[in-house]
Amino acid sequence: YLSPIWSPDSKRIAFVEKYYDATKSVVVVTTAVGDPLVRHQTEGDPWHLAWSPDGRQLAWCELARESGRWKVRTWVIGAENERTITPGFASECQPTWGRLGGETIDE
Repeated sequence: YLSPIWSPDSKRIAFVEKYYDATKSVVVVTTAVGDPLVRHQTEGDPWHLAWSPDGRQLAWCELARESGRWKVRTWVIGAENERTITPGFASECQPTWGRLGGETIDE
C-alpha cells in the first residue's frame, strides 16, 4: 500500500494499492472496520494523495504513461472517472487543496 492519508474527519483512509500486473487503484476504507468503501482503478501511476477539506474528493499526482510526465488529477469519491486539472507537461508533484475545497494547487 502506498501514500496512505487520513480523511479530514478521520473516519476514512485513502491509499494506493498496487497489483501484480503493475496496475494501481485508489482505495478508500473506513477506519472503524477497515473494509474498502470504494476502489477506483486509475489510468496511470497515482502518488501523493490529498483529501479535499470537505472529504468528498481526492487529488493526486499521476505519472502519465504516454508522456512520462506528471499531471494532477481529481476524483469525486465514488464517481466512475477522475479529471485531469493540469496538462501533464510540467513537473507537478504534491497537490494541496484550498481551504474552501475548491480546485487544487500544486506546491
